[in-house]
Amino acid sequence: MSPAAQQLAGIRPSLQIGVFVRPGAEKGDKLLRGILEGMSEWPEAEAQVIPLPKGAFSLQQLQQYDGLLMDGFSLAEGLPEDWAGMLNRPVISFANLHIIPGIPRSVPNEERIGRLAAEHLLQQGYEQFLCVAREDNGVILQRVYSFRERLEEEGRSCTLLPEARGLISQEIMNRELEKIAKPAGFFCWSYAQATLVLKTALELDLQIPSEVGVLGPNFDRRLQRHCPIPMTCLDLHWELCGKEAVRMLRGWMDGQRPSDVICDQVDLRPRGSTELQPRYDTVITRCLSYIQQELDGDLSMASLAICAGASERLIHLRFRQELGTTPARYVMCQRIERARELLGNTDLPVYEIAQICGFEDPNYFSTVFKRETGMSPRAFRNATPEST
Repeated sequence: MSPAAQQLAGIRPSLQIGVFVRPGAEKGDKLLRGILEGMSEWPEAEAQVIPLPKGAFSLQQLQQYDGLLMDGFSLAEGLPEDWAGMLNRPVISFANLHIIPGIPRSVPNEERIGRLAAEHLLQQGYEQFLCVAREDNGVILQRVYSFRERLEEEGRSCTLLPEARGLISQEIMNRELEKIAKPAGFFCWSYAQATLVLKTALELDLQIPSEVGVLGPNFDRRLQRHCPIPMTCLDLHWELCGKEAVRMLRGWMDGQRPSDVICDQVDLRPRGSTELQPRYDTVITRCLSYIQQELDGDLSMASLAICAGASERLIHLRFRQELGTTPARYVMCQRIERARELLGNTDLPVYEIAQICGFEDPNYFSTVFKRETGMSPRAFRNATPEST
């Protein structure tokens, strides 16, 4: 009997599965889609979706479920070190950045991610290569090693820019971009770092992607909105990991403890940050550089026209063709993104952040920020972890 038929008949499935994911993010949404598809083939079980983050969990709370599917390391925070053994429940993890001893994982193939990134940058004709990644995470380093190995197969080398906590500073990024020979291709482990590379390159009047190309991590539509140029990314197909995790959990509850499952399907989505053909023309490049440099100033169509040496009509047309948006909308997204960075990483008062981001009226800034993010500036700051 299907879950729907059981519900109509008033029969409750005998197994309750706790699903801990982050809905709203690309990874979380894809995982949930795959999990629910897998659960539809398991009539004896019912999924209880618990959004993350939701504060600390106790062992007693987790033990109310017959099995768990969990995304991320945050679920384990606040629990005893050996919580997985004490739980005495089957648990499958999607944590591709943190390995929790004793818990099988359903995750993408990290080696394929690195090799695919290197192959794309090689195909685009870049001569120098940099990898921005954390050195304190063994899983991330798998990407770095495979990225470097693929380059070495072609007689190329890679410079590693280590990221410890938080982003590599603007000063270091400026120095690296100024000294490296062009064209240079960057492979970044985080969206935030990839976006910083793009913004810094534009502020230095470097051509994207002909002089500097940037390849980011897992594709995320929500975060793409805040990139100054559409980001080339990798699609890790988390929905396949979600469906596979249900199969692993079901087998475990039938007495067959699974090993890690590595999902090999990884695809690359080329976009303007690396794609040389078609490449952004001079009009777009000048406008993007000017916008990054003048976010606190006059960014009217007239000012963009003067900067680019083109008519307002042509600029509007180019933005539509190349970026899929209008100049005004692009400017607004960049200003809101700058505000998010300042709210999360500085103690500047809201009225000062409003001015830095080009809003003369702090009240109007608060209204626009809430419209774009769903939160007021103060609420966003209070909800942002100190480590962001």
